[in-house]
Amino acid sequence: MLRFSPPQLCEDVLTGIIEEMSVEDLISLTKDELGSRCIMDGILDDHGHTQSSATIFGNATIKLRHKLSGHWASLAMDRVGHHTVKKLFMALPLLDDKATLVEELFTASIRLHENKIGRSVVEACAVDVFADDGINTEWRQTVTSRMVALALALAALTKKREYTGVRSRSTTNTTANNEAYATTIKEGGETTTTKAKRKSSRRKRSTNDTNDIDKSRKKARRESSLGCTMGYIMRYH
Repeated sequence: MLRFSPPQLCEDVLTGIIEEMSVEDLISLTKDELGSRCIMDGILDDHGHTQSSATIFGNATIKLRHKLSGHWASLAMDRVGHHTVKKLFMALPLLDDKATLVEELFTASIRLHENKIGRSVVEACAVDVFADDGINTEWRQTVTSRMVALALALAALTKKREYTGVRSRSTTNTTANNEAYATTIKEGGETTTTKAKRKSSRRKRSTNDTNDIDKSRKKARRESSLGCTMGYIMRYH
C-alpha cells in the first residue's frame, strides 16, 4: 500500500500508521523483524525523487521521529530496531531534522558505545563528532559530505543498472534474431537445414547403390573365373 502511484494515495495509510497507532505499538513493530521490514522500511525506503513523493514521505519521517522521541536511544541498541534508526537518519529530509535525532542519541552515547550494535549507529549517524553547542559545524560538514557521496554512488549504480539492462535486452534480441534467421530462412519452401539433410540422404543412397553394383560385378567375375578354372581342371586331368 506504500507503493501506490501517485504517492498522494499513500497519505491516509501513513496517517493511520504514525498518528493513530500508539507509541507502544510502533515500538513493537520497530523491534519485530516482519513489522520492521513491512512497515518501517515501507515508510523509510527510497520512494523516488519526485517533489510530491519527497514531501509526503519526508513529512511522514518527521512525524515518526517526533512520535517516538525519547525512545530512539533504546531502539539504537536493539538487534532489529537499530536498522530503523539508521534508515530514519538517512530519510529525514533536512539537516536540522537529523540533528534533532542525533542530539537524542548523543545524550546516550556512552551506552551506545557499550555494544557493537550501538557503535554501528554512532558511526552511521556521526554521533562522535556531534557537539551540543547548537552549531555543530564539523558534524554538519561530515554528514553533508556523506550524503553527497551516497547520492553520487546511488546515481552511478542506477546508471550502471540501466546500461546493463539495455545491453542485456540488446544481446537477447540479437541472439533471438540470429536463431530465428538460422532456422526460418527458406529456399523453395524448405529450410536450408532440411534441404541439406535431404541432399546428404540422397548422396548416401547414391553411394550405397554404387557400392552394391560394384559388389555384384566383382561377385560375377569371381564366379566366372572359378567356372573357367574348374572346367580346365576337369578337361585336362
